[in-house]
Amino acid sequence: MLMLLVLMVAVLPVQAEDPLPPPTLQVAWDDGAHAYRLVMGDEGNYTVDVDLDHLRNGTALSSNVTVAWSVEDGRSVAALTVDQEVTWNDTVHLTVDVIGVDGSPLDWPQVERTVQVGRWNQPLADHEITTSSNWTLDQTTLTDGAPQRFLLEFEGNGWQERVGEQLEAWELGDGRLVLLETADNSTIDLDLVLDRVWRNESSTAGVLQASVFDAQGFGTLTLIDDIDGARTEVAASVTEATLNRSIIEGIVSERLRIEANGTLDVHTIEDNESEGSLDIDGT
Repeated sequence: MLMLLVLMVAVLPVQAEDPLPPPTLQVAWDDGAHAYRLVMGDEGNYTVDVDLDHLRNGTALSSNVTVAWSVEDGRSVAALTVDQEVTWNDTVHLTVDVIGVDGSPLDWPQVERTVQVGRWNQPLADHEITTSSNWTLDQTTLTDGAPQRFLLEFEGNGWQERVGEQLEAWELGDGRLVLLETADNSTIDLDLVLDRVWRNESSTAGVLQASVFDAQGFGTLTLIDDIDGARTEVAASVTEATLNRSIIEGIVSERLRIEANGTLDVHTIEDNESEGSLDIDGT
């Protein structure tokens, strides 16, 4: 019986520990910062050596990397922050050696990552491709307590071509424009459906050189003025609107033309509290 018991103990399976996931190196360019994240497999106290090569137009830049450790979801995370900003077409090669954990040396393979800086929808190699865009620009502010808003939505398809550092892009689509301006007892509220939008952009080395935004549409227009006891209101249906906004060599040009019909209401109150009004319905 004793021999049988010893044999049973000898063949009991041994539970091996699950291997730790390998470290991962992530890009963390949030809010314009030039930074990376090294995520370890556990919450050990690791020691690392970091080497960074930063090239711009083939020239090496001097960069320093600071390392700050934290623990997230039970895993040690090193925030690697670089004191040199990145620009279009830069190449960054980052190498991390994990040399120790909890005071004990480690001999792990290096963790490496190479990043070439570009712009969204702009491959760096020469190309001619089709594109699809869907974006919103929504700016809401207060000026002396009065609300202001500029909303521009665009969805379109087109193509772009790069030759060397020169990039040309063309897109056709539709969208929406909302313009709200309030100041000095006056309000302008324009809401347009843009049923045809043509967009063209030209850039060199990632820097915008020229942009043309040409749109047509329809919608509504409301104008309100309260001046010296007289309130003037215009409520109009915009039957045709054309908008052209261009940036050429840093000079911004905007033109808006509207055809509309609706009502004009003028309401006045004199000092002796007598009232008068005028309603006009037309084009």
